[in-house]
Amino acid sequence: MTHKPTNSKESPFFNLDFLLSPKQRTNNSDFVSQTVAVSAELSGGRMNEFYTVLTGETLGVHTEFIKKHTHNSQIEVASYMLCGYILAFCPIVSRAGTDIEAAMRVIPAGKPVILVVLHNTFNPDKTIVESSGMVTRQDIVLTVDCLFHDGKLLKCPRNKAAFNGVANLVRQWYPKRKNAGKFVESTQRADTETSGPSRSTHGAPEVKQARMEQFVNNISQKVNSLVFSLIVDDVQAFSLLEQPAFRKVIEGISGGETVMTQETLMARLEKAYTHMKEELKAKLGKVHAVCTTADIWTASNRNFFGMTCHWIEGDELERKSAALACARIKGRHTNDIVAAKIHEIHVAYNIENKVQATVTDNGSNFVKPFKEFSTPSDDHDEADDQVDFRDMDAIFAEETDEHLHLFLPPHQRCASHTMNLIASKDLVKALTQGPTHKVYCSAMTKCSALWNKVHRSPLAAEAVEDIGKMKLIVPCVTRWNSEYDAVEKILSLNEAQLGEVCDRLNIARMLPHEIVFLKKYAEVFKPLAFALELLQGENKCFYGLLIPILLTLKKKLCEKRAAIHVFSDAIGTILAAIDTHFAQLFNNQDAKIATATMPQFRLWWLEEAEREDMRTLLVLEATRLDPGDDTQSDSSPNSTRSDEGFFSYGPGNSNVNSVVADEVQKYLEGTNKSLDCLHDFPKVKRLFLKSNTILPSSAPVERLFSQGGNIFTPQRNSLTDEHFEQVLLLRYNGKLIPSAFDYA
Repeated sequence: MTHKPTNSKESPFFNLDFLLSPKQRTNNSDFVSQTVAVSAELSGGRMNEFYTVLTGETLGVHTEFIKKHTHNSQIEVASYMLCGYILAFCPIVSRAGTDIEAAMRVIPAGKPVILVVLHNTFNPDKTIVESSGMVTRQDIVLTVDCLFHDGKLLKCPRNKAAFNGVANLVRQWYPKRKNAGKFVESTQRADTETSGPSRSTHGAPEVKQARMEQFVNNISQKVNSLVFSLIVDDVQAFSLLEQPAFRKVIEGISGGETVMTQETLMARLEKAYTHMKEELKAKLGKVHAVCTTADIWTASNRNFFGMTCHWIEGDELERKSAALACARIKGRHTNDIVAAKIHEIHVAYNIENKVQATVTDNGSNFVKPFKEFSTPSDDHDEADDQVDFRDMDAIFAEETDEHLHLFLPPHQRCASHTMNLIASKDLVKALTQGPTHKVYCSAMTKCSALWNKVHRSPLAAEAVEDIGKMKLIVPCVTRWNSEYDAVEKILSLNEAQLGEVCDRLNIARMLPHEIVFLKKYAEVFKPLAFALELLQGENKCFYGLLIPILLTLKKKLCEKRAAIHVFSDAIGTILAAIDTHFAQLFNNQDAKIATATMPQFRLWWLEEAEREDMRTLLVLEATRLDPGDDTQSDSSPNSTRSDEGFFSYGPGNSNVNSVVADEVQKYLEGTNKSLDCLHDFPKVKRLFLKSNTILPSSAPVERLFSQGGNIFTPQRNSLTDEHFEQVLLLRYNGKLIPSAFDYA
């Protein structure tokens, strides 16, 4: 029996797992085992009993998965209160991130969740982004991806791995419950054998009561830290602590212990935040190069300055991210105020000399401060080359002492923002002025009418769902790829369905030539939408990807231009805009080095004539990072300095260069495209870590603001600026520094 989620959530009164964060599940495994066993015993839910939740139309695929799942001694129950865990199915009908985010909002909280993400495709070898990276809810303990088509699961390695992953997890759960029961039985038998018949009658209840009392005593010592995790991780209002029903639950679970007050919670919050900040500073102290992203966000009539930090771990070659600040910024955002805020945050974490670049959007409130206070870099405008002579006395008279010491790192403009401007401005302008003007305007007007109807009218949305068995996407006005996805969604309806939808909503029908135009539009500009999606990545997105993405995009657009002439002018406009906006990037040595040190590309993206110069540059830069022992000299005051390490002319002084050159040559001759192969080339690896630390996009700081939006709700609108920042940073950095919650 399957169940779709409702708005009302049943309260798991005896399930303590809803109070546990993932950190505590990891660091308190014994406690968690006790919690799972006793919670199941008290609430009636065993850890082999699951409740099914569907977050969308699965076309019956979930039944096939459940049938396989029940072969592992798992039982589907009809009530949420009777289950030990939730098995949720999320079909992807638009974008994976959007659908998963919507699913997380409707899956009931309070019990462990296994999330099965369903992707509709006929290709069993299709490459998809791992959905686990998009899950932010702490109670979703496992996320797997499955492929299906025509209402059936595909026979493929990915589905097999998904089944095995779920099976392995539930095997870890249920045997613990069974072993706990065996332990109680063995204890009862021992009591009977040693104490005679009189103990056999009363021994079992006494043993059980003693075990329960011991468990409750252990719980009472942990309740406050668990409640703290619940408030922060689950973004609950501080006033929850004063709710009679919640206090009753906590007192019942902890054996009469009173839940902490709001004042105690705030003290714990500040303590945990201080610990998190110190731990983060210690982590950053071991890192040689970092990149930061910054932006300004407005919420509840308040402006906040947000900054995230990113670096690459040398051993795993994995990108790590942390939130540094989301602080209130008052008044006008002048150049000196923005520059001072960036410098202040960098200094607070002792990274001012480690930041390779700060990535922001193209807004003037960030571009101007970096022009005024940034250190010189290769990425600058031609106008910046003009020399401006000024009187030094006048400069010192104008400047205040507090701004004389401001030196910002190099500025990196967000490539995703730039590409979005090209698509939403240059492309739209070309389509509305060229030969496509009439058909583009008429087709997009009808699309907009559909989106407006669906957005404003629940009846219209229901009509689309009844006819097309899916939901239309309402695009975000500031994101072109959102509009592209919305157009694709409309085109997923066949011509008859689209006509019926238009008739039901009293909208003019799409004409055949308009539908053909939209299909060609989606086909031609699909590479542009894909490039934008790549640039907005984080964990697997490196600076070295930027040039290959742009070159590949240009190549694919040129191929489309030759095949579909109706979009020739529009494609030409995009190509010219890419060359204009990214001209400095294509000539930037740091960007070229970042690309060349990625095994996926090496020098294959360069013209044959340019490869030798690039190889020489790699050797030179790798030598600078690792000059070798020949450049080290004795620093003793009594030692005599030698000039042999200073001059590099003639024979006998090229040992270091030859070693580096040999390693670079072997690296360039390799064919392994995995990042792991860099471990075999330590000098190239160091160059990769330095040059690829920079992100091509400022999307991470926007994701930080998205989490902030979940905190700023009507129930938490009275949060002070300091407490808002503390809660937000603890949530964002929770996986990186789990000890912060234990410290509270």
